[in-house]
Amino acid sequence: MEYIEAENLRQQLADGVENLWIPSPKLKYYETGSELLEIILSDEKYYLARKEQELIDLHYRSIMDFGDYSCKHTIIDLGSGSGKKTLPFLKEALERFQGVYYVPIDTAQSAIDLCHKNVETEFPGLPVISYTDSWEICMKSDFYNRFRDTNITVFLLGSTIGNFSESESLAFISKFMDIFSSIENSRLVVIFDSAPSEHKSVEVIEDAYNSEAMEKIDWHMIKMINKYLEIDIPLDKLKRCSEFDHSQKALVRWMELTEDCTISYTPKNQKLKLLRKGTRIQTEISRKYSQEDIVMMQKNALTKIWMTPDYYYMCAAFQP
Repeated sequence: MEYIEAENLRQQLADGVENLWIPSPKLKYYETGSELLEIILSDEKYYLARKEQELIDLHYRSIMDFGDYSCKHTIIDLGSGSGKKTLPFLKEALERFQGVYYVPIDTAQSAIDLCHKNVETEFPGLPVISYTDSWEICMKSDFYNRFRDTNITVFLLGSTIGNFSESESLAFISKFMDIFSSIENSRLVVIFDSAPSEHKSVEVIEDAYNSEAMEKIDWHMIKMINKYLEIDIPLDKLKRCSEFDHSQKALVRWMELTEDCTISYTPKNQKLKLLRKGTRIQTEISRKYSQEDIVMMQKNALTKIWMTPDYYYMCAAFQP
């Protein structure tokens, strides 16, 4: 985590934020976080992984039906992990286009290494240009100059968009639309987990986030908060909680203090704040979306939506 961000979060805490203090969602991917997320993907109750794979299997050909087939196609994979979810898109792109560049981006070097291995096994010789960094690097227009003469598809898979606040998700998509407005045949493809409806109960969503593996992710988040902010939230005075917040259309997970405690900035042994019993430290928000929500995110964009037959999962392509 960048120093400035850590300093800002420490100051936010010291200034008296009482509940729902929100750390950077990127922290869950740090160190062993990416490996823990891979375990979650195989959990039977975690419908998100199964439904995303179903969505991809049903629609990957249609999703890759885009651009100028006489050109190369650059596939940029934000938060790539092992890269396995992107393999069908790469396969289809190789069959349709004159060549493919694959650009996986992940904060974990171990994930990038595994991604290289998986892609080389499936598609020997495919050019892979990887970055071990946060995906903000892709927000810089100069990043795209090397790929300007190709079709460009940027993928944000895993319903990761649900971890953003409403304003963050709008800013994220809008930034890409601004960049792509000057680049022909470029688009952003995002996976969304659908909101509760007559097709999908709240209980299904809640069950998906209460697995043992998901609990490990939340404890990992607190450890990363302590490490990167250099503070000392006591793990033995926390309990894990989660619920679906209908007002936000989001599954909210947090750690709640079971008794009063004082936390410190450890390098200077500087007391930051007395946290009272019941104070919540939010580990994650996972927002859910309706089809109408997705369309309203970019009214001026050309938006195409695919979904699973049961309406559990959706994919949207945004093109300026």
